[in-house]
Amino acid sequence: MDRIKKLFSQISDEEKNSILFEKIGKFSFKEFKDRVSSYSNSLINSFILSYSSGPFLELLLLLKEEAQGKDKKEQLEEEAFKVVNPSRKKPQLEERDGQKIFRENVENLLKEKSVLIAEAPPGIGKTLAYLLPMMENIESKRFLISTNTKSLQEQIFTKDIKLASYNAKVSFSTINIKGISNYFCFSKYYENMEKFHPLMKLATEGFIQISKTGDINSLKFMKGITYDDITCDSRYCQDLECPFSNICFFLRLKEKVLSSQIVVTNHYLTLINETLPKSILGDFEMIIFDEAHNLENVISDVYSYTIDFFEIFKILKYFIKRVKEDLKSVEESSLSYDCFNFFTEVYSFLNTLYENFEILYENILEKVTPDQKEKDVYDFKIFENVKTYILKIKQLLYSIRENGEKTLKILKDSKFKNLEIKHNLKYLVEESAKIYESFVVTTEANNSDYAFFYDLNTKNKNLILNAILVNTGEQFSNFLRKKEKTSILFTSGTLKSSNDFGFFKDRIGINISKRKYREEVFLSSFDYKNQMTIFCFKNIGDPNTVQFMENVITFLRKVEEKRKRTLVLTTSYQQIEYLKKNLSDPKFIFQVKEGNNEKILLQYKTRKDGILVGTSTFWEGIDLPGDLLEILVILKLPFLVPDDPVFLKKGENLKNKGFDPFYDYSLPYTILKLKQGMGR
Repeated sequence: MDRIKKLFSQISDEEKNSILFEKIGKFSFKEFKDRVSSYSNSLINSFILSYSSGPFLELLLLLKEEAQGKDKKEQLEEEAFKVVNPSRKKPQLEERDGQKIFRENVENLLKEKSVLIAEAPPGIGKTLAYLLPMMENIESKRFLISTNTKSLQEQIFTKDIKLASYNAKVSFSTINIKGISNYFCFSKYYENMEKFHPLMKLATEGFIQISKTGDINSLKFMKGITYDDITCDSRYCQDLECPFSNICFFLRLKEKVLSSQIVVTNHYLTLINETLPKSILGDFEMIIFDEAHNLENVISDVYSYTIDFFEIFKILKYFIKRVKEDLKSVEESSLSYDCFNFFTEVYSFLNTLYENFEILYENILEKVTPDQKEKDVYDFKIFENVKTYILKIKQLLYSIRENGEKTLKILKDSKFKNLEIKHNLKYLVEESAKIYESFVVTTEANNSDYAFFYDLNTKNKNLILNAILVNTGEQFSNFLRKKEKTSILFTSGTLKSSNDFGFFKDRIGINISKRKYREEVFLSSFDYKNQMTIFCFKNIGDPNTVQFMENVITFLRKVEEKRKRTLVLTTSYQQIEYLKKNLSDPKFIFQVKEGNNEKILLQYKTRKDGILVGTSTFWEGIDLPGDLLEILVILKLPFLVPDDPVFLKKGENLKNKGFDPFYDYSLPYTILKLKQGMGR
């Protein structure tokens, strides 16, 4: 045992992490030993053949030898579907006044089939307030809980539902489902595994062996690859026609959704589901949008359009290669001339399409490069010299889609047995339709409901054309009308601004939908007067100047002396970088633009005097109760960037309707954002 422990102390954290792949730091010997002992001999032997000799290999061999003859199986502590038996004992919980009133409102909502907009600040117990009425009706009804953050989604599924189950009379099923890109894909893994580093392959094979859900968030070890190399992609997914469909994590989960009485998911999947030909979630008695203040952004994302030129080139190269391969099989088959002719034609179409997209890309790039702006608005004038190519691209995409649909029918009628070719063709038809729709909207650039702007990567020269939906209320009102027989609850700690719900109601189109609704505000149970002290500093300079940042640094050094857990909320990564250059003490932990926020948060929580400096996601979605947060510093009010293309378009639309963009959009948005930051 002494030899084994000595070897464990000699191996690197990276090697430990490849075994304990779901961890971020703090790799214990016992957990490491138990995990290796549970691995199959074939998994370990395969790794040994590909890794250089040293303490790590010796340690694995000794641990496997020690575990011989012991039947020790391990699975990650994760679940995505479960049957909940009602708790026999009511938990010792104090029902607060606000929670009781909220619960009564939800009970009435279920009877009325209406809409409730409820602001419920932290500490009121809003999750239990809407879960308990569900439990009373669980025997014959289905419910959907939609959140914005994965952390709340996990909390509701793993803790809150079980806690509220004492109010149920019968056992019930519940499922936690995320978007398809959150799940491991066997097809992509086996396609890409040759490029995997041995440690990455070890971690991945271990994940496959012990994961119950395939949720890729449990695989935190990454080396030499990205999550895109091993996660499902709705564009490439072959669904039941995939050779790995019998072991696919996502398909197994999807099959259980319609039979689940409580479905926990996120806003994005809830709205994407509405765009599908056939719902994967089903119908519900009540839908709860928790963290509803984020709905505007999600609605905008789901119903917007983009043309990413590098992504288009990648997709077209993929199809050119696949169609060329499929042509050989079609030629050897006994299919009709029309069918064979289509594959020949589409191969030519795809090559021509690629050439036209290249010309279009180079022409637009030539126009935007001199400004060197990474983001800027555009209109139809940017396409004046390339109208011929735009028309040709539209014609080619339309022809591929139309003729592809006819050929699919021929293949079906002739009982063509090559499933892979049929899937490739079906995918080509679907992708052509999507690109066509996005291409039409982004190149016409004349719809007042959208903000048109480009993103330019000044390093690799990728260009993305965006048409971002700004009139979210009009779009979401269709959802509300469609769900007229469903009770809907919108709740969050921050829905009001300027003392009313007007801003939020405009964003979701509640008045346009003509749905009956009620508004409620529940007071917090926290004693802010005695538990919080607010300081506002004057005369520290213009927030956009260097002098301001120097004053902030002086202040943070004084905060550092207090040795208390502190969260510093900034409004840009430029501010973070400036502070990082000037504050070198290890107690300062800085958010990285494309870093692992979970790892950063863990570093902060493990330091008793940590000072976390963050922006964007750290304004909300993290919970730091008790002494995990003793001092909160907000550098400046989180106003929208005034030259942001989406804000400019929203401002223009508001002006046209007689409103003031600052008072009617920018200020209410800032109030909500500030309230979110204060709620950490």
